[in-house]
Amino acid sequence: MGTFFTKLVGVTHDCPNGTNRQRVIRKYVKAGQRVFLIREPENQFDPEAIAAWIVHKGFFKNTKYHIGYISSSISCDLSGEIDDGKRATAQVKNVTGGIGGQPFGVNIEVSTAFKK
Repeated sequence: MGTFFTKLVGVTHDCPNGTNRQRVIRKYVKAGQRVFLIREPENQFDPEAIAAWIVHKGFFKNTKYHIGYISSSISCDLSGEIDDGKRATAQVKNVTGGIGGQPFGVNIEVSTAFKK
């Protein structure tokens, strides 16, 4: 798949543990930040799901936050590439929305390459 840009989905839904993704995006997600793409083959809604996580570096500890998902139209191909041994890296390109009560969104850049 090379390098491509996409918008995360599920950013307006709370995490199963109750964490509010919109609050996390507003407070911690910044352009240029690394995004960790984690396969979720046991996901009850989509066995090809790929979750997007960030790490917030706090003063005493780092905290991982689940901020959304790669859309199923992309994860259906990308999950196979990851399963076949490619590494997928990503970074935040920009955070959108948040004006006038609009929800925040996250655009990311994804790159894939075979692991060395």
